[in-house]
Amino acid sequence: MTQKGVKLNLALALVAFCLTCILGCNPPGFPGGIRVHATEVLVQTPGATLDVSGVFDFGSDLLDREPHNGSQTEFSGVTGAFGLDDHPLARTNATWQVSVDYSGVIPQCGTAHVVDDVPIEGATFNAVCFI
Repeated sequence: MTQKGVKLNLALALVAFCLTCILGCNPPGFPGGIRVHATEVLVQTPGATLDVSGVFDFGSDLLDREPHNGSQTEFSGVTGAFGLDDHPLARTNATWQVSVDYSGVIPQCGTAHVVDDVPIEGATFNAVCFI
């Protein structure tokens, strides 16, 4: 990464930090259903993880099991503050395919997909972009 790229990443990190402190330093509690959490990791700065807002996320319920909570079998949204997008009505105790699309915010990260089981109490899908 060039020195200009490092400076840009540091500037973005500073802006994200300031916005986080202005908005409050604690993310909202998990309401159940499905939560998508989008982050970026700065490879040249070990341990530095930044929440990313503006990431598109969408999901489809592939397989239901009984009993379950929630009524939504599909969702779409955009991560907001703290890189979070909650879908509290998403069906639980089911297998979901969840996708995140960073291309509008961090083009080099593109789109990622994961298939995983969501237990009855809900789950968080953590999306990570390595820069």
